[in-house]
Amino acid sequence: MMESITRDQQELDRILGVYTSKKEEFEKALKTTEASGSDLNPEDAIDAQKLVHKQILRCYVQDCAIDDTIYSLGQSLKRGSINLQTYLKHVRQLSHQQFQHRLLMQKCRERAHLPI
Repeated sequence: MMESITRDQQELDRILGVYTSKKEEFEKALKTTEASGSDLNPEDAIDAQKLVHKQILRCYVQDCAIDDTIYSLGQSLKRGSINLQTYLKHVRQLSHQQFQHRLLMQKCRERAHLPI
């Protein structure tokens, strides 16, 4: 029992160290950006270290965007802004794209040895 607690404490200390260093790195970058007076591009703020991680992030973002679009189409159908045929046509196309993004994301996660 004590070994488990000690192991957990060591893991938490390691995570805290990583968090602290990343926080300092972020604050330094923020000060540099503010001092230079340039605008910070949100696309540049979030960056993955490996190409496969960038691809996972890109697929995840596109998957979420498709979810939002399908939801908006459903709301438009409820309001009567679009007819059922148009709704089904677009949902079918979007669902196909979403399937492809999820499949690619799953393959990338396997390649990066991440849990699926």
